[in-house]
Amino acid sequence: MVAVISSLGACSAQRGTVWSRVRTTSTGTSRLAGLLLVVAAAALGGDGWAQSAPAGSGLAWPLATDPQSVQVLRLVEGQADGAASPALSPEQWRAILLSAVDRHPEARGAEHATAAAGAATRETQAAALPQLELRADAGHRRNDPSTLLDTPFRRFDSAGLALSLRQLVHDFGAVNAATDSGRAREAALAARADQRRLDLGLRVVAAWVDLVRVRQQRALMALNVAARQASVDDLDQRYRLGAGLASDIWRAQARLADAKAAQARAQARLAGAEAAWRELLGDLPAQVTCPPMPAPRATAVPGAPGIAPDFPALRSAEAALRAAELEQLAVERRTRPQVALEASALRRDLAGSGTPGTDLSLALALRYTFYSGGADNARVAQSTARSREAAEQVRGIALQVERAHAEALGDDAAAQQVLDSRRQEARLAVASLAALRELFASRRGSLLDLLTAQESLHAAAMALVDAQADQVLARWRLAYFQPWLVQALRRPAATLP
Repeated sequence: MVAVISSLGACSAQRGTVWSRVRTTSTGTSRLAGLLLVVAAAALGGDGWAQSAPAGSGLAWPLATDPQSVQVLRLVEGQADGAASPALSPEQWRAILLSAVDRHPEARGAEHATAAAGAATRETQAAALPQLELRADAGHRRNDPSTLLDTPFRRFDSAGLALSLRQLVHDFGAVNAATDSGRAREAALAARADQRRLDLGLRVVAAWVDLVRVRQQRALMALNVAARQASVDDLDQRYRLGAGLASDIWRAQARLADAKAAQARAQARLAGAEAAWRELLGDLPAQVTCPPMPAPRATAVPGAPGIAPDFPALRSAEAALRAAELEQLAVERRTRPQVALEASALRRDLAGSGTPGTDLSLALALRYTFYSGGADNARVAQSTARSREAAEQVRGIALQVERAHAEALGDDAAAQQVLDSRRQEARLAVASLAALRELFASRRGSLLDLLTAQESLHAAAMALVDAQADQVLARWRLAYFQPWLVQALRRPAATLP
């Protein structure tokens, strides 16, 4: 602090006047006003402290010598652990994302669901193709005499071979509508699989960012506990020398207990962040030194209200609507007659005492259900209701996506301003704490002001870490709505921008 006073006096008479006001004031209110003038001189620049630490440069305050303040200034300059190492290349990030997404059960399950929908479509389409059936039978038969038909008692062995063919000729397009509905349902599930991969990719980013955030905040909390313990030890020493009060010790010990409780909560948060990492990324690294994720550039998105028309959630909802409409059409057409060509060939009496023979048949068969107890009408009503429900779901999902996209745009627009403000807050908190420590050491400052400044410094550091992490997350949430990320998470995929 002596070096700071000398530096200020050498730089300007104005700064010497400001510091003189702080040192010569007798009341607590005037001391606090003088301190605020010192901090304001540091923040506003001009011919004040900004000459030794201009805006936008590395702010190495001469008065920041304690480990807590030094770590906070390292965070301000982006030199803390997890913020100073070079970023991975886009190809490395793509490999990380694809590896995490590919091995997750949710992505694999979505792919299996899409494959099952494709098989169901092929099953529906098979109804329009020829159906060929082979049947063989052999055995012992016994017929009692019939007085009505005037047939005698018979007992014989018999064997036969039958081949039947059925080909649908006309069903008013019911099979075609059902097939198209199956294809639309398959497209909906494929889009849902893309959405699942997109969600998992964002979860990977969030897990990476959260682990870095929590580890940095845990380190800050450890420094905060150490700083408050040092304050307790200093006050206890002053009390033993007869220069302090027991109430001061108790007040500092209460703040220390609060810091330890926050540290315990941070440890619980760290356990949760590590569990999320293991779920999505596998083995937990000993140290995460790279930036959590590269911030993707925000590209223009074509389509209505800034939303990509290829966004998976919208594609899935629209495809589900088409499937419901086509299924409704198929159900209506199934209530109409069906015409099919049926042919059969039977080779009988291949075993036993009978003479083998061949029976042939060829016919056009018409099938039509005149009355089914209202079941057909009920099926039509169900399909109509499902179609209307799907239409409402499309509108609802579109509104949700537009709202989320607007929120992402707002968060991204404010992220840099919030980060700059948090950095300035941290710089001022460092300067305020150092000045109050000097005043308290000279018995011209109150313990309450010192403890409050210590809390403000810790809160500013925690908020700075949050702002740094939130900026990265805001960029990725904005990229979440853009086509390039969906394509990057597919196989084969384009590289990340």
